[in-house]
Amino acid sequence: MYGWQINRRGGEILSRVRFKIWDKTHNKWLTSNCGQFLLNQNGDLVFHQEGLNPLEEVKSVIDYEIVRDTGLKDKYGKVIYEGDIIRTHENRIQKVIWNSNGFKLEYKFKRSYLGEIYWETRKDIELSETHNKRWGIEVIGNIYENPELLEGDSQ
Repeated sequence: MYGWQINRRGGEILSRVRFKIWDKTHNKWLTSNCGQFLLNQNGDLVFHQEGLNPLEEVKSVIDYEIVRDTGLKDKYGKVIYEGDIIRTHENRIQKVIWNSNGFKLEYKFKRSYLGEIYWETRKDIELSETHNKRWGIEVIGNIYENPELLEGDSQ
């Protein structure tokens, strides 16, 4: 299920933002076959049943998380969302995050200083689209359904 955020000025639609909804209450993607999910101007999720008004707020019913579309695709053409787990051509596992001013890749790696080994996390790696099957990134899961894919990061 995909929803849209509709930003309006007067009656004019300014932009549409694609997103998915993770239902934290039931640990599954939120879907509907009788209406659509929208984000209001405050960023709150509302449900609009076809032909009926007003919009019903969802946050009073369930605990949820909005997962935004990055606007990019992986090397196989799969849409990349915030929270996706990707594999690089170097076989590194990284997580798609929102950091300051855009979507980035978070990567944890081992470092050593004066003989002491520690883990460092970078959250500033640029996320870019590539369709190159050899060098591109591949979506292999997400933090909601496949958190175990990141477990190797901190061991």
